[in-house]
Amino acid sequence: FECDNGLCIPYEKVCNLNDDCGDSSDETNCFNNFKCLDSGEYIGVGKKCDGAFDCLDYSDECNTDCDNQVKMFSNSALFNLACAFGTISTLLNLCVIFKGLKKFSSLKSVTAKINELFVLVVSSGDLLQGVFISLVAISDKYLNK
Repeated sequence: FECDNGLCIPYEKVCNLNDDCGDSSDETNCFNNFKCLDSGEYIGVGKKCDGAFDCLDYSDECNTDCDNQVKMFSNSALFNLACAFGTISTLLNLCVIFKGLKKFSSLKSVTAKINELFVLVVSSGDLLQGVFISLVAISDKYLNK
């Protein structure tokens, strides 16, 4: 077999799930393999969409060819609830953070400043969780086909 880069390899090395040419031309038009998107490694076509992650980037399971995709929010009420909790958490924690930052400079004692910093750190974490919940719900509804 002559590779696209001019290298010659034995035919038994063609379509063997290994890039023996160095340019992947020995694996390009094979029906027995799947190429992982990020790493470029090859796996057997039987491992694609089998429910087990064989590619480091999960491209063997998370693609439009697989019909085994699990929707987290298959019920529209759950989707609406997740969006509502995410939005409310984000907005309320933004209010707490802005109020705390405004109040922080006027605090006199070290203890009060430490307490306020603690509230700001917790509110920042809750804010990120609210954003995360919203993004998971939205991506599950619109990106998970």
